[in-house]
Amino acid sequence: MMLAWILYDISDNKIRNRIAAVCKDYGFTRYQKSVFCGEAHERILAILLDRIKDEMALSDEKEDSVLVFTVCDTCMKNRFEIGKKMDLKNFIKKPRLIIIG
Repeated sequence: MMLAWILYDISDNKIRNRIAAVCKDYGFTRYQKSVFCGEAHERILAILLDRIKDEMALSDEKEDSVLVFTVCDTCMKNRFEIGKKMDLKNFIKKPRLIIIG
C-alpha cells in the first residue's frame, strides 16, 4: 500500500464532481475541496488514474489539471502543518472492500 495525494484544478463543475466521486469510489478521503488523500496498492492506483484520465478527456479546457503523487511514511512524518491539523487516522488505514469478478 502507498499513500497518495490527488489534487485538481478543474473549471467544469460536472467533470470536477465526477473526479471527486471517482476518488471517493476508491476510498480516498477529501482533505480540502480539491484535495484527496488515501492509500492504495500500485495496481489500484493505476486503475484510478485511468478513470481520472477518462474523465479529463471529456474536458475541452486545456488549463484544467490533476496532480497525483505518492508520499512515503518519512515524508508524512516530516510534514509541516499550519492551521487545522491533519488526523491521519481519517485518511489512511481504512478497511476496504474490493469486489473482484
